[in-house]
Amino acid sequence: MTVIVLAMHGAPAKDFPGSELMEFFKLHMALEHGGDGYPQAMHHKHDEMDDKIRQWPRNAENDPFWDASHKLAEELSRVTRYDVIV
Repeated sequence: MTVIVLAMHGAPAKDFPGSELMEFFKLHMALEHGGDGYPQAMHHKHDEMDDKIRQWPRNAENDPFWDASHKLAEELSRVTRYDVIV
């Protein structure tokens, strides 16, 4: 069985709340530069926010790159007749 995997680099959706995104990146930077010394609650909050960003609904309006990636996958699947996973 052949499957094609498109590994794409993503970005937060344009309509994700800016204040939450800023809070996430502040946490991310703090944990990246000394995370072992921070309380477990901060790591948990970071992981929750990361999940929220990743699970945010995507569409052509709020994430054109996501939309183009899926269109590319559809076309690649049509041409090759293989399953394509993004």
